Amino acid sequence: MEGSNVDVADFIDLWPSEEIDGEIKRPKVVRGALKINGGGVGFEDKAITEVFFNALRLTSDMCTQLIGLIGHADIQTLLMAADQALRPAAKCMHHFRH
Repeated sequence: MEGSNVDVADFIDLWPSEEIDGEIKRPKVVRGALKINGGGVGFEDKAITEVFFNALRLTSDMCTQLIGLIGHADIQTLLMAADQALRPAAKCMHHFRH
């Protein structure tokens, strides 16, 4: 964790909990970043950046495959493939805005 020496995992036992099927259920501490709506959410910049670069890699790979279809497919197939190839780019725009 960056910028703090306090770890919430040390205090998780103080949070409210429920007993379900004989087991005490508590909130879980998640390290790194979660992918929510295509964007990285979390406290670690490196992990959030990795979520972003995974979307960029996917877009790059799909565009490379799309270029290979040119001259071998009809216009409808190309348009459908282009729509799918560039969809992750919209998620990347979310990162650029934040």
